[in-house]
Amino acid sequence: MIKKDGLRDTFKALLDQIEPTQEYDYAVSLASFNVENYYHWVIEHLPQLRGVEHYTAQEGVSPVLILPQNPPNWMIESLAVCGYDKDDWVEWTGEPTQVNHLIVPEHPFRSMEIYFPPAIENCRWLRDRTTSNVDTKVLDNINVSPYLYISREDANSRRVLNRDEILAELRPLGFQSYVLSDLSFRQQVALFSQAEIIVAPHGAGATNMVFATGAVFVELIHSGNTRGAHYFLLAQECGHEYIGILCEPVETDMKMNIGDLIDIPIFN
Repeated sequence: MIKKDGLRDTFKALLDQIEPTQEYDYAVSLASFNVENYYHWVIEHLPQLRGVEHYTAQEGVSPVLILPQNPPNWMIESLAVCGYDKDDWVEWTGEPTQVNHLIVPEHPFRSMEIYFPPAIENCRWLRDRTTSNVDTKVLDNINVSPYLYISREDANSRRVLNRDEILAELRPLGFQSYVLSDLSFRQQVALFSQAEIIVAPHGAGATNMVFATGAVFVELIHSGNTRGAHYFLLAQECGHEYIGILCEPVETDMKMNIGDLIDIPIFN
């Protein structure tokens, strides 16, 4: 607050000397600084709904969900899949807001340089809630395979430059390549819920492994820019087998040694 609004306005806010522009009696804030990142939303925020529902069952009060302003479509769709509609949430304008009863569901999450793996029961709750509310018919116009290669060809970093060479090895095994930005949230849930093997460069798309059951997750890692143990820990919590492959850095992208892939027993 001090960095954004300055010391004087911060103290005024803390001392109730600034009039709020919005006021809610009971609310849960889902509008943190990293909320519009798909990984953080799915792993750190959606599971908090479990705590919200526990609170509602205990107290008989349904807190309003406070979202960031102009939330992306996938965020709204994910709430709908979890059973929430537009009457259950509001957008935060960024202006001073008063919440008389702020509900803070307990859920481990990543904070700056420290990473806390999500609670396993919350991962299971999120998987069961979403998969039970998504009809597999959403995949009717998509080539579906339980063997997924997640392409980051639409990204601006951590792209696998020899992707075609990799797919030439994987397609005879039954793999299909997917660009996740082309799929809706429902389609991603349905696709990953039936996945058996997932091969993906490090990136937010790997978050979708939370919707799978007992899969193998193969992470392609930019060896010059390792980015933490997020997906190793998530795979452990979800009950997946994890395999990491370090790839040759090419600036912000990477190339994978095909031999590192075909040496893995699951591909033989």
